[in-house]
Amino acid sequence: MRVLGHGDKAASEAMNDILAQVATNTETSKNVGHAILYEIVLTIMGIESDPGLRVLAINILGRFLLNTDKDIRYVALNTLLRVVHADSKAVQRHRLTILDCLKDPDVSIQRLAGNYARDDVVSSLVSLISQNPSLHAYATVQLFSAMNGAMSQQPLVQVACWTIGEYGDLLVSPEPSEDIPNPVTELELIAVLQRALVSVTSTVQTKQMVVNTLVKLTTRFTPTHLE
Repeated sequence: MRVLGHGDKAASEAMNDILAQVATNTETSKNVGHAILYEIVLTIMGIESDPGLRVLAINILGRFLLNTDKDIRYVALNTLLRVVHADSKAVQRHRLTILDCLKDPDVSIQRLAGNYARDDVVSSLVSLISQNPSLHAYATVQLFSAMNGAMSQQPLVQVACWTIGEYGDLLVSPEPSEDIPNPVTELELIAVLQRALVSVTSTVQTKQMVVNTLVKLTTRFTPTHLE
């Protein structure tokens, strides 16, 4: 169906009702249900489907992000990355869940290796944020706040460092806004990065990212604050 509907408006319209029925009636208590829904999502996003159907597909991926199976969460995150260009507003509705992926790694992995997340999960979140301008300010604020209170969460700190390096100037905007209700000072922001740099829980990779972030901020912040 995906092949038949790709680039064909008439064929896609003929599929809309069928895809909607399968998407809403498929039971997800077993893995086969998730597999069917995943294929439905790919089909919806791969054809000339109705906007409402695309929202339904993205909402399915949002539900996948809440699944206890780490593989399902990983697939959902990477699929959102691939479809964010199609409907960024629909993806934005799941921004809290997307950011929570950093705070809630698989429990079995936590027990075996401490606070750990696959490198590709971190890079996927970075890509998702960078490709969705509507997330820039919100993600920067939320990640800065989370990083400030959870230095031990290395994946979170790493994504926060990257985000601050790219959009940190939004945090210190002179006037509050809807996305930045409580701007921080340059000194406050740098102090949090310094804490991450000397934290005993920070890995070498995290420390490298902190240094890289500070270097990026040298072009935007007052020089005396970075000494």
